[in-house]
Amino acid sequence: MSSTNIDTRSELAAVAWLADHREHLDPARANDDTVMFARKALVEVAVLVGLRAHLDPAPLAPDYQHLLDVVADVAARPSYRELVRRDRRALLLYAGVYAALRLCGREDPAFRHVLEQTVTGRFATSFERVPYRHLDLLHTLDLAGIDCAAPGIEQVLPLTLVANDPNVWELSTGDVYAITHAVFYLSDFGRRDVAWPPSTDAATVVDLLHGCLALARARADADLVGELLMCLTCLRAPLTPFESDARAWLRSWQEPDGRLEGPPGVVPQRLRDADPDWGSWATAYHTTIVGVFDALLLRVTPRAPAPPSTARPYHRPDDVARLSGTLARAAVWLERDGSHDLRATVWAARAWELAEQPGRAGDVLRHALASPDLGAAVVAAPAETVLHAAVLAARHDVTAPAALRDVCDALAAALDPADPTDTRLGSARAHLADLRGEARPPGTPAPLDLPPHPGPAPEPDGEPGDNSDTGLRDRALALAADLLSRGPRPRLTPADAAQALDVLARAGREAVESFDVALFAVVLRALPRLPRVPHRLLRDAADLLAGQQDLDGAIGAPLMDDPDERLTLQRRWTLVATTALAEAVPILARSEPTSRAAPASSPA
Repeated sequence: MSSTNIDTRSELAAVAWLADHREHLDPARANDDTVMFARKALVEVAVLVGLRAHLDPAPLAPDYQHLLDVVADVAARPSYRELVRRDRRALLLYAGVYAALRLCGREDPAFRHVLEQTVTGRFATSFERVPYRHLDLLHTLDLAGIDCAAPGIEQVLPLTLVANDPNVWELSTGDVYAITHAVFYLSDFGRRDVAWPPSTDAATVVDLLHGCLALARARADADLVGELLMCLTCLRAPLTPFESDARAWLRSWQEPDGRLEGPPGVVPQRLRDADPDWGSWATAYHTTIVGVFDALLLRVTPRAPAPPSTARPYHRPDDVARLSGTLARAAVWLERDGSHDLRATVWAARAWELAEQPGRAGDVLRHALASPDLGAAVVAAPAETVLHAAVLAARHDVTAPAALRDVCDALAAALDPADPTDTRLGSARAHLADLRGEARPPGTPAPLDLPPHPGPAPEPDGEPGDNSDTGLRDRALALAADLLSRGPRPRLTPADAAQALDVLARAGREAVESFDVALFAVVLRALPRLPRVPHRLLRDAADLLAGQQDLDGAIGAPLMDDPDERLTLQRRWTLVATTALAEAVPILARSEPTSRAAPASSPA
């Protein structure tokens, strides 16, 4: 079955489910605990039906018509309209209903009069709103055909989150909703182009949406996944395989009757227990509306596939220069405080290379390789680190001492006859090939050891409940170790790659919440090994790590005062962060297809 037919069937099934449960839209049938759910759902369904008429000139299908009839019946009641005068802060709850009726050809002069009086009264349009809610006001009143003297789009847009290039790893769920809704209103759900302010541009916004989409899918948040897919369609972004994969995931989330379960924690458990039928509707109606919208917008909005050769810089040159400066300062710190760990030597030298100071890289290597403690450091280091040190020494004309040469010879003797399908040796083999001046061997296809997805993630600031994923950190570290051992370009099945991205993205978000610098750095190292990773995840991860650097070059902020304890933790954090940044900078410095984040040239 074609994707178009699947989308149409998904839309019709979801609308049918909403129509089958339309009794829950009537505030008169709700109790004190559930009446606000009914009022909110009523306007959201009304907007869905109104925009269906707005976007598609074809007659409404019967289930859309059933929903419209409920909206019209409720709106015709004097008791409903009088709420506009009683609660002017809630103007949009009622203006959205009127706008939908108007778009469907059901003009209601009496309803319009009440709304116009409320707008004329000024308070309803002038009390303090966050920027995206102000855009909601402007968009709703525009659809309603009601004039408003409030500041316009050009004044509000520069204040929005979407226009200010936020770091995706730090965005809360509420932040992402602010982004998606701003895009809906700015674009009139895909019917107009957005004039972005100087602080951003269309391509940057699309990259932001891709990064948010990866994190939302990792959390199995079907509601946000659907809204982000809607945004990409509203902006008529080139259709990428990454987006198509996410949409296929959303369609798979839909139940046979059309229902789409929403994220946990939205509806109080006591209300769900009191009326299970209502609870089943309340936890799903919004996500089901989003599913309808996604399919509808995709059906009526022209989209072109992204050309496979499309490329754009991951970072601007000044961004790369700033990250290179971060690496140079970290290299100085590692030289001074990184102990005699061979990994610190390797990555300090690599950091100097990326800071375009090869002389300093050579000095680091000469000093470390002349140390009387080199033998112990070599024995304690992983095989790939030893081989990487030898590669760097040869590159900078530093004579490798016998302690290093002997271990490299022994490693070569062990690697040459080893099973070529052993994925654990991929990284070491790549360095050995570099040392010999040979082409790196291709990666060996092998499945990843991935457990089933644990289900929707809890809200970071909510109660974990049964969805708490206490083993996520360990799983992510084991997965990253597997990917890193396979070399720079592991050969993975699409299913494994998608699930690996979910685990790493979810772990990275958790690392940000818990300030786990080591885990976050490991996630940044592992992500480029996967195909179809939105480069926004890499760019913002690198920025986040770089932003944790102290004046002296150490990375991380230990919440402790004991100097020895601080130094121990900073050594660990600075080493892993420098390693991750040193691998990320070459990727970020070049143009790559947005559907593929190529790995760094020198993993260790």
